[in-house]
Amino acid sequence: MSVTNPFIHLFKTSKSSYLYDVNKNQIKKISEASYIELCNDKDISKSQNTEIIELLENGFLKSERVEKSQHGATNIFPFLVDNKLTHLILQVTQRCNLRCEYCVYSGSYKNRNHSSQEMSWHIAKKAIDYFISHSRDTNPLMISFYGGEPLLNLPLMKQCMDYVGDNVKGKLIKFSITTNGTLLSPSVIDLLKKYDVSITISLDGPRKRHDKYRKFEGSSKGSFDLLCKNVKTLSDKYSTYLDHILFNTVLDPKLGYQEIGNFINKNLQFINFNFMINLIDTNYTELKNEISEDFIAETEYEYFLFLLEKLGCIKVPFPLKYSLSRYNSLIDRILKSPETNSIGPVNHHGGPCLPGVMRMFVNVLGDIYPCERVSELSDIAKIGNIDSGIDVEKAISILNIEKYTADKCKECWCYRFCTVCIKAMDGLDHIDYGQMSNVCQSSKFSTESQMKDFCVLEDLGYDFFEEKNRRSRFGIVWR
Repeated sequence: MSVTNPFIHLFKTSKSSYLYDVNKNQIKKISEASYIELCNDKDISKSQNTEIIELLENGFLKSERVEKSQHGATNIFPFLVDNKLTHLILQVTQRCNLRCEYCVYSGSYKNRNHSSQEMSWHIAKKAIDYFISHSRDTNPLMISFYGGEPLLNLPLMKQCMDYVGDNVKGKLIKFSITTNGTLLSPSVIDLLKKYDVSITISLDGPRKRHDKYRKFEGSSKGSFDLLCKNVKTLSDKYSTYLDHILFNTVLDPKLGYQEIGNFINKNLQFINFNFMINLIDTNYTELKNEISEDFIAETEYEYFLFLLEKLGCIKVPFPLKYSLSRYNSLIDRILKSPETNSIGPVNHHGGPCLPGVMRMFVNVLGDIYPCERVSELSDIAKIGNIDSGIDVEKAISILNIEKYTADKCKECWCYRFCTVCIKAMDGLDHIDYGQMSNVCQSSKFSTESQMKDFCVLEDLGYDFFEEKNRRSRFGIVWR
């Protein structure tokens, strides 16, 4: 039987040549001769290359592709919506005391602006009741409060948490909040601590960088000093609560990274906290991330030091927050991806989540969306409201987003690692193929980069599986 057009991706590092086999979902180091032969589109079943013959005998280099695009959860999705909702996100207010330039509500994003609207108890209670009645098979339950600045509607948050506590028995409830940190007074912290709320706080680096974007409403005054004062209160008076705190840093890639990295890594006030690091979001806007040469050089150098420490070559005195985030992404996407024998005739690329099941975002009006990252005025992304519930057919359509680009996707080597979801294709009232193409290219670039990092580390003797086993023994999760 002839074997042409194997479903593989070939790439090189500075030392070696590799193939990623999409059907097997494995990376294999190959010789330069095999690499050159596989680059040529010919019938490899007639190859005299012993390495290629061995790969064929072990199930590699098959040309099988997906024949029908359908997400694996499609048939059971109605059951999941009825019984396994996992995470409710309540937009308790659209008000905010800051006006951050890159915020999705700043006015620079399509059809999004801050407003004075707040969620009523009537809508919040309906959303919670719907969530509880459709999460019978889920434990723990996660409920998050979102804004605007959610602490501006703290009474509603408290009312919601009390109601959940009174009406959910025998399950663990995890509450969380995303906040700009300016309203974290001792009394507010006491309340959040009482309900065991996890807190994500926005912090973008030293004063100059943070205050460049995060200014108080109606003024040019930045929020850095007040935020740091509140964090100091947290550190000094709530030391047993610090494991509930996560910082989110938004990077502007037009600027360098080093001063942010130094600030986070060497500032004793923040050294023991976990940081989540992201670039400015460019979905739903004409704004583009212009990445400076300094940003690339400085982040790559930090990551280089991080990898040297992983290999035991050096000891880095401070944790490298950006690099840890990048490394954990490598682990999650490459190492944890299961090996298989075939991609299967019916499949779907890895981009979409289970809309409404994994995350159910309810805005101040009671409309339901797959998550808080999509536009609230999107006809395409809206999947229901609290009166009628989740529109199962609409959610299944979003789950099967590949249907719009199936012919192209079925030939893509990055199929399993795709990050294209409804957000990446949402033109509010139409499918935006241009926006999707940008995310597609970015996904392929980052995946290949992570594969190269993985291969180089393994080539130099790093034992990923030993680390995974070590983390498992000590109950450490990969995150």
